Amino acid sequence: ALAIALPDPMSTRLLLKRALEFAPELDVVARSHESGEIDVLTQLGAKEVVQPEFEAALEMGAHMLDTLGESSGTILSVVRTIRIEHYDSVRPQHENLPKEKDLENVTHELHNEWITLPSESPLDWMTLATADIRNLTGVTVMAIQQGDDVNYYPKGQTTLRSGDKLLVVGERPEVAAFYDLMKGRADFRQGYNRWVTLAEESTLVGLKATELQQQYDVVVQSIRRHGKLYRSVDDAMALQPEDCILLRGEVDRATKVAKLATQNV
Repeated sequence: ALAIALPDPMSTRLLLKRALEFAPELDVVARSHESGEIDVLTQLGAKEVVQPEFEAALEMGAHMLDTLGESSGTILSVVRTIRIEHYDSVRPQHENLPKEKDLENVTHELHNEWITLPSESPLDWMTLATADIRNLTGVTVMAIQQGDDVNYYPKGQTTLRSGDKLLVVGERPEVAAFYDLMKGRADFRQGYNRWVTLAEESTLVGLKATELQQQYDVVVQSIRRHGKLYRSVDDAMALQPEDCILLRGEVDRATKVAKLATQNV
């Protein structure tokens, strides 16, 4: 897990993106300096975003409700709901206006491309949640243009359609991996997919991808090594400590390999 509490918004975004390049499965909680950053950090992969002013307001409100005799269970439920919804119910309504400006700031800091989803793409009519794009490739979809409408910070239930223009943020190898996924050149989505980081003395260290597949019937689709993404794994490539590997296979087999990967001998 990683907590980011830096005083600079740009550094927070860069660190969040860089950390997930090393460990895509990392659970990150980040501090938002202003309410407009909540959507940006969430979209970039933070599991939780904390906004100090809103948190102070929640504590004050909880104290007042407690004083007025409201049950602790009800108070906790309300506060939890507000946090899960990223403070949507207490954020100013006019915040929808500067999203384009927020995106300009983010995309200026990170490599980005507008990419058109081709016809006959395997992602056509698939939701973002089902496509699992960030988990499989590392890129983040920051906006989707469908005709004249632009959907900023699209949610998981958003449906992709051929002809959509996607604003993606990621390193060049990640964008290349997204092209493979988008054009059907990779079968990333088949089976159960899971990122896992190899422990220093894992029994898997030293094995080649082909050997791991032969022994456990699990495929190594990609490897992140020192933050660099290898989207195609060479058969002769031996696994090293701290490699972050993307496994594909049956749930029970992939789970078994993940357990071996994280355990020291």
